Amino acid sequence: MSYIDIFIPLAAGIIFLAFPDILIQKQDASYHKKKSLFKKGGLILLGVSIIYTIVVFFGPK
Repeated sequence: MSYIDIFIPLAAGIIFLAFPDILIQKQDASYHKKKSLFKKGGLILLGVSIIYTIVVFFGPK
């Protein structure tokens, strides 16, 4: 695993948490549901990047 494997889910998670409105149309009827779904996905991606970081730094070399 390399550092790019950590960066990709980290960047996507931060974007989904900070700016979920970018990918959702505001006229959509289920706007709030989709927004919360993107935020949950962002949290999952941040968790994945934390696990990758642990594996890279403390895993077998």
